Amino acid sequence: MKNKQQGMTLIGWIGVIVIILVLALAAIRLVPVYLQYFRVADVIRDVPLQMQNENNGVTPQKIRLYIDKRFDVEAITVITSKDVKIERKSESFIVTADYSHEVPYMVNVNFLVDFVTSSEVRR
Repeated sequence: MKNKQQGMTLIGWIGVIVIILVLALAAIRLVPVYLQYFRVADVIRDVPLQMQNENNGVTPQKIRLYIDKRFDVEAITVITSKDVKIERKSESFIVTADYSHEVPYMVNVNFLVDFVTSSEVRR
């Protein structure tokens, strides 16, 4: 009489389910953070296109005003237009959004995610 065992034990299944739940919780916590970053990156990427249509010249104040309006429309709360760095180069401005976002995971464990995006605006 052959006793042929196949498959996983109950403890094996519990282990797999726990790992899947831990990863699912991480995804649930991190997906909104990345979606917000994609909105921030879209705003920063659109600055040169918007400033192209500016008739009176491009200034840091106009750039910041545009970013502030877009952040308001896009409901971006993790960063403000004051946190965006506008650096003057010889023929352009470099607009950089560099920020960190901390997300609670479970108990006393948090995720700290750093984001950087930039674009160049010709004067």
